[in-house]
Amino acid sequence: MTSFCHDDKRGYIPSESTKMLEQPGINEDQWLTMTRQFEQCFSTFAGNEHQLRYACEKLDYQRPSGLNRCKAALG
Repeated sequence: MTSFCHDDKRGYIPSESTKMLEQPGINEDQWLTMTRQFEQCFSTFAGNEHQLRYACEKLDYQRPSGLNRCKAALG
């Protein structure tokens, strides 16, 4: 995986830190799409199904909004 921006810019990920993207199985293209178009990808919340359901329960929402988008983006 390559660096996504210059090392003096906010959001720079050093090459030795790319394991945080590899562990959940996010490739470089997915990362760029999710970070550049976050609101279009997730609309309200981002996370796995368990995390979305937990957040909705705590916020007294009836259902997890954006669940299908999160599943598509994060698996």
